[in-house]
Amino acid sequence: MMKTFYRIPLCVGMTCLAALYVQVTPSGAQDRNVFFDADADGESKAIANWGLDTAWLEEANVRRGVQFMGQSQVDVIRFSFTGDWPLNAGDLGTEASAEFDARMAIVDAHTAANTALYLN
Repeated sequence: MMKTFYRIPLCVGMTCLAALYVQVTPSGAQDRNVFFDADADGESKAIANWGLDTAWLEEANVRRGVQFMGQSQVDVIRFSFTGDWPLNAGDLGTEASAEFDARMAIVDAHTAANTALYLN
């Protein structure tokens, strides 16, 4: 196993007072060889669903994400809203409803009709 020494200067502002030498010895657990054939077909590890986030209520984030991914590649949107407002006769109050509607407007404007919503 190879030992490595690192020199760490001890400075205050622009004045270096001393240097600390630290010896680092890697543990044996990380010493491994991984063999693979770069020309082999390989094994697919595809991710089935890709999505975007509306936790930060900002239309530009979703628009930009859709532009980079392509609308057909956006399978799910994480749809957040603040649940700390009181209910009004069992329904969302005015402020909560307005925020919910603003998030839905972003989702509707930039994603396909079959895009799933992940509510939190």
